Amino acid sequence: MRTTSAILAAAVALGACASSQAGSDTTEIIASGAIQYDGTFRPIQQSDGRLGMTTVQRIYGNVRVLYRESTGRSQITLSLNTNSAASEVLSWAIVPGRCGSGGVPVMPAAQFPPLELSNNGRGDLKVDDVPIVLPQGTYHVNVYRGGDNLTNVIACSNLVAKAG
Repeated sequence: MRTTSAILAAAVALGACASSQAGSDTTEIIASGAIQYDGTFRPIQQSDGRLGMTTVQRIYGNVRVLYRESTGRSQITLSLNTNSAASEVLSWAIVPGRCGSGGVPVMPAAQFPPLELSNNGRGDLKVDDVPIVLPQGTYHVNVYRGGDNLTNVIACSNLVAKAG
């Protein structure tokens, strides 16, 4: 009887470990002392080439960056919806400061994986192992169309940190 109780207790303990392992990557990373940055995209006014004319696209989406200090690497999930009816490839970058600050990205925009939008204007991207260091601070994500200058930003998201 005592052996059966010991085996049952071991099985319960193993089941508890397995169920905690089955949790999301986010929970595991946050628990390990990582910093999670979350943000929501907002559209940026752009000039359409005519004197004084600007347009605002309907753009919305989310971004999450999980920075693991122990490895100096980050996991990035980005989702964007636009009113564009054509597929296109957009560039993006993480930049110190708040939206519109004009800072230099933490690494060149060309080194971030491109965001591909389908012909319904939606794009999703998940990159598990980006070699960028993002210590606790203020950051934002710019999404660019046609170049990586501040004038090419079509959407921006201020990132809000949540330390684990």
